[in-house]
Amino acid sequence: MNTDKTTTMPTKIKFALLLGALVVFPTMAFCNYSNFIKTIDYKPLPGYSAFQLNHDPGDDPFSLDGPGFQFLGNDQCSSVIFQIGLVRAYVGQGKIIHYLPATPDDLKLELEKKLGEKFTNASPAVIGNLGGLTSVSLAAVKTNGMSYLFSWVQLETNIVLKITAVSCDAEKFKALTNSLQSLKLDKKQVLESLEPTKPDIKTSRLNKIEYGFIQVQKQPVATFVFYANDRILSCSSFGDGNYDRTLKAPLGSFAKLRDLSNQPNALRMAIVDIGMDQSSPGEGQKSCSFVAETNAAAISQIKAGDYRLPMEIYVWKIWDKVPEGFQKLGEYKVNAVLFVRKEEY
Repeated sequence: MNTDKTTTMPTKIKFALLLGALVVFPTMAFCNYSNFIKTIDYKPLPGYSAFQLNHDPGDDPFSLDGPGFQFLGNDQCSSVIFQIGLVRAYVGQGKIIHYLPATPDDLKLELEKKLGEKFTNASPAVIGNLGGLTSVSLAAVKTNGMSYLFSWVQLETNIVLKITAVSCDAEKFKALTNSLQSLKLDKKQVLESLEPTKPDIKTSRLNKIEYGFIQVQKQPVATFVFYANDRILSCSSFGDGNYDRTLKAPLGSFAKLRDLSNQPNALRMAIVDIGMDQSSPGEGQKSCSFVAETNAAAISQIKAGDYRLPMEIYVWKIWDKVPEGFQKLGEYKVNAVLFVRKEEY
């Protein structure tokens, strides 16, 4: 019978908190992909290229898998994947992560359990050493001829580096698995690379918000221009495709910012979040949210949550100027803070 185990290990708790944050904030930065891949000292075979895995916790928010990357062969059917994850753990009530014992024997049984249903001809898992660290590995072949090697390299208790080698060709699979002998891991460096990238945050005094539209392929696109003491920032949004609804959606928030402009102890902010996808420079989700709050308890909660609020404007494009062809329809004079947060994910 499995026994739940409480641990106070700082690294594991920190990693779990990062995974938990991804459940709540899917666009939150987890770690710097370039830093993570540099800590995996592996010599890929000729003809293999590295790609970042698309990590979208929305697909399975409780998978407890983190960032990763893949070396894909030119034949498009051979690859080796490296991905961080938690094993012998589960998400319980209140989205709290609980841990089970994770000795090498425990990991061996867990790997066999997880893959036994998918691969009826899988070999028994074996405990070994990969990259200089303890590992458990299991090989399997599918009826279509695809060969697999699954390895979990134990970094710290329940934190593992999941390695999957796969190929449709037996000789290429042998060469691929042999190449894993070149792997070298510095546990400390790998764990440090999982630290979240700190966002770049800039704040300015916001004086005025204009709203209107620009024309894109002869269609109006709702556009909002924020005038601060030291900058101009413009956001355009297609929203749900309904121009009128998209344009009017944030006007209530603008009015609250205006009406509370002289209210003491009020929190007044326009928050612009710019996610930067490292695999596609300049891309990523962009959004705007607004807060005009006088309740002290609500303000404390917003601050404790690092000013992460529900999205009010799904932004298509951002300019550091008034976009060409902007047609102003109205404005709100405000006394607030323009809070711009850029982060990688």
